[in-house]
Amino acid sequence: MARSKQPLTITYGKESNSNSKRSYLENGDLMTNCRQVLSKLMKQKYARIFNKPVDVVALGLHDYYDIIKKPMDLGTVKTYLTKGLYLTPFDFTADVRLTFENAMRYKNEIPTNEIQKDHKKLLNIPSSFEVKNLMKI
Repeated sequence: MARSKQPLTITYGKESNSNSKRSYLENGDLMTNCRQVLSKLMKQKYARIFNKPVDVVALGLHDYYDIIKKPMDLGTVKTYLTKGLYLTPFDFTADVRLTFENAMRYKNEIPTNEIQKDHKKLLNIPSSFEVKNLMKI
């Protein structure tokens, strides 16, 4: 069955009309798509360093938390998604983007470090995380 081209509306609260139920179901479909996209992203060769939190001690990044106020990684995104902590695909997308923004924000003295190289290669992927593209999956 083909999906309609109507815009997605997500409603909250105790509305019981059919539009509210349909919107909730469409949102659930989108969250399933988010899981699929995240799974594919985490398997990418250059995503491996983004799959778990930055180990600031092992990497000697003593100023990391001074620069990065809200750390995020794809493993944490996966946990939040699994636990249903994202209300909308937009929340999911924001945390995925935050993962990569944090990597770019935190700069070492060596411009060719592994994180920056991998992030630049992943810059081609974020279009997958536009909510409109998640609806196409």
